[in-house]
Amino acid sequence: MNVVDQFYDLIDECCMKLNEKLHLNYFDCLVRVANDILYEVNDSKLEEDDLKFLEEKYDQLPNIKITNEEVRLAMQLLIIKAMKHINMNLEIMTPDYINYIIGYLVNSYYKGTKKKVSILDVEVGTGNLINTISNFSEFETNLIGVENNQLLIDICKANTELQNNEITLYFQDVLTTFLEEVDVIVGDLDCDTKENKYYPYEIILNYLPNLNKDGIFIYLIENDFFTKEQINNFKKDFQGTFLGLIVLPQNLFNKDHIGKSLLIGTSKKLTSFEMMIMQLSDINNKDKFYKDLEEIQNWIKKIKEI
Repeated sequence: MNVVDQFYDLIDECCMKLNEKLHLNYFDCLVRVANDILYEVNDSKLEEDDLKFLEEKYDQLPNIKITNEEVRLAMQLLIIKAMKHINMNLEIMTPDYINYIIGYLVNSYYKGTKKKVSILDVEVGTGNLINTISNFSEFETNLIGVENNQLLIDICKANTELQNNEITLYFQDVLTTFLEEVDVIVGDLDCDTKENKYYPYEIILNYLPNLNKDGIFIYLIENDFFTKEQINNFKKDFQGTFLGLIVLPQNLFNKDHIGKSLLIGTSKKLTSFEMMIMQLSDINNKDKFYKDLEEIQNWIKKIKEI
């Protein structure tokens, strides 16, 4: 059995014990177990035998030699199970293929830096995306998340700390004014339209002032982003520069889905920059996929020289 399965099984057994004895839903059980591990065991309403069962399980954790990224993979499976128990939309979790590409972009852009890179996820959810970026970074990171769902705040904090990462979380609406300046802004954007406002436009405009002059934003958007009726107003209000658009493979999405892309930009207003647009190959076509990554590397070198 691999270490991801070992970690998953151990945490799952503890969650199921709490579910059985305290009749908590699995989501609450997972948060409680994570906090037991991170801080001290919550013994409220537990019989002595049940408490002994949990403590014996927790004592086994140091024997599992596991990396931060392997913890993330196990937690991802546990969180999916927890979300199913309370009928939460699984689309909150950004798929790993996309997590890895965003992590690759951030890591390539800041490769060799000696500074601590501050990364803001504007709709942090369970923390899956921002932790993937941090786990693959070759530099120190300062993680920050915005989220307006208390359940997700709780699981994100526990998920992040179990991976030995630290995060500052703001419990607020995504369109509330944000004050910190950061190096990187990422987001898997909610693509709703409400009161004739297209949320991705509003989110991008809201956080652009928070990006420092040498930083980048990377947003996951739907492929009809540039065809919405509000696009002209958005372009007029947008004071930065779009650096690139990476169209993701269609097989990542349902056949009737419009598809998604990664929109990369900066807060700097560049007057003579040609935006890179590329279709990223399916990872199963390895030769083409790695050529695409090489092209992205060359493009990143260019934008770092601007």
